[in-house]
Amino acid sequence: MWAASSFNPKKAPGNDGLTADICAAAIKLNPTLFLAVANKCLELAHFPGKWKEAAVVVLRKPGKEDYTHPKSYRPIGLLPVLGKIFEKMTIRRIKWHIVPKISKNQYGFMPQRSTEDSLYEMMQHIKAKIKSKKLVLLVSLDIEGAFDNAWWPAVRCALAKTGCPINLRRLIDSYLKDRSVCVKYSGAEWVKKTSKGCVQGSIGGPIFWNLLLDPLLQELNDKGEHCQAFADDVVLIFSGDKALDVQERANAALAHVRRWGVKNKLKFAPQKTKAMIITNKIKYDSPLLKMGGESIGLSKEIKILGLTVDDGLTFNAHVKNVCCKVQNLYRQLCRAAKIHWGLNSEIVRTIYIAVIEPIILYAASAWVPASNKLMTKKQLDIVQRGFVQKIVKAYKTVSLHSALLLAGLLPLDLRVREAASLYEIRLSSLDEWNQRYKEGETASNTKIFFPDAIEAYHIIRKLDIDPEIVQVITGHGGFSEYLYRFKCKESPACACDPEREETIMHLLTECPIYSRQRIDLELEIGIKISKDNVHKIISNKHVSNKFLKYCKNIAHKVKNKNKS
Repeated sequence: MWAASSFNPKKAPGNDGLTADICAAAIKLNPTLFLAVANKCLELAHFPGKWKEAAVVVLRKPGKEDYTHPKSYRPIGLLPVLGKIFEKMTIRRIKWHIVPKISKNQYGFMPQRSTEDSLYEMMQHIKAKIKSKKLVLLVSLDIEGAFDNAWWPAVRCALAKTGCPINLRRLIDSYLKDRSVCVKYSGAEWVKKTSKGCVQGSIGGPIFWNLLLDPLLQELNDKGEHCQAFADDVVLIFSGDKALDVQERANAALAHVRRWGVKNKLKFAPQKTKAMIITNKIKYDSPLLKMGGESIGLSKEIKILGLTVDDGLTFNAHVKNVCCKVQNLYRQLCRAAKIHWGLNSEIVRTIYIAVIEPIILYAASAWVPASNKLMTKKQLDIVQRGFVQKIVKAYKTVSLHSALLLAGLLPLDLRVREAASLYEIRLSSLDEWNQRYKEGETASNTKIFFPDAIEAYHIIRKLDIDPEIVQVITGHGGFSEYLYRFKCKESPACACDPEREETIMHLLTECPIYSRQRIDLELEIGIKISKDNVHKIISNKHVSNKFLKYCKNIAHKVKNKNKS
């Protein structure tokens, strides 16, 4: 039911017209029937043809100058919701096997990773090289129609190399075979078979793309080059003492990238690929870069994941861009918020905190040094002054400091530093805590559930933890082994076998007394319950609650049996 209820009922359905709420209600009436259909499809390695037909809706890309050009439009594929539910169930199983094997330098569509993480790591790497007096070359690659040109045979090969089970691979073969798109316009209908590309709107598209790109990331990192990606935004960073050394390594890497692209039917556009030199050196030779025989020019600034990085790391262009964006929003707000009428102070304050500050503070950890400059501070003050005056309903002559005090807000330059400091403090604190946790001699049972403290930090806040779950995770509860240890019971043995100690791990993963409940849960979640899999199950947001319910049920029964 989790898959059926995870779709927004307000989103457009596929050709069958069945919206998410209709499908969820139908499955809820008889979930066993839909589960039987899904299991049979998995057994037969068959993805129903009707569920592979995408209705295409063409949307305009915002901010384009010429809408007579086809590339100014974005096609969206509307797939049948029932097919997306089955696809989501399948992709969940595939992720279980492949996500741990995907390169850590892929930040897109990965759990507990964000654009800010990617930008922060990139800037830290660049700053470290600059500090050691290296010449740094930053290259941002452009893949033409990345998702539209994902080659399916390469996806199949990547699935096989990751060790994905054969039944899932056969189902994906069926999923990728005989797909079609249907375009309806002015009473006419046009259907075309597709043989490549990740359909916009599909569930599997993102993970298939990560699978396809992963070998390139692995190969470049094996060569000693720094390469990271967020979905199809790929960044290469080269450093060296001399421009010639950097040039040779960069050209070798770009040649490798192009060969990989040819092999996987993907085209890298040299004319759209951007490169930039970052260094503190006053005199240096500019490296000559080529890709596929075409020269790549050097730029003064590159926009990566919404952050404009310049060759001096001043971030002046980025601050200017976000301030212009916020000023446009302020002009719209001025029409609806006056001193004596219009939006009240609380609404304006909510807009400022929920919309304006996040725009300014985006990737603050990456560009925070710029907030110390007087010019940046003045730009941020100008932007902030108008909003805080609207919040306190003050005249335009009121100073920024007075308005900030009355609004109970901090200056934006301080908020930028605060956000960056909090991000770095959280990272360093988690790293130190994780090391202490792993090296500690206690919490042995807890480490089975959560071997990594950083991962646990993100997971535990989303779980409903009660006293019985605490007993399960810690192993300190009404279990014979624990009671015997504290001399509350004569024997640590389990009722199933006098030779086996009644620990929580034995009860959850081995004890034959609870084998029926265990097998039922394994069939429901599609994962074998074993000591090695426990931490994977509890980190999976789709199955963790069911697993915890199973744990609570066993803990409650054992507690009553032992009268503890």
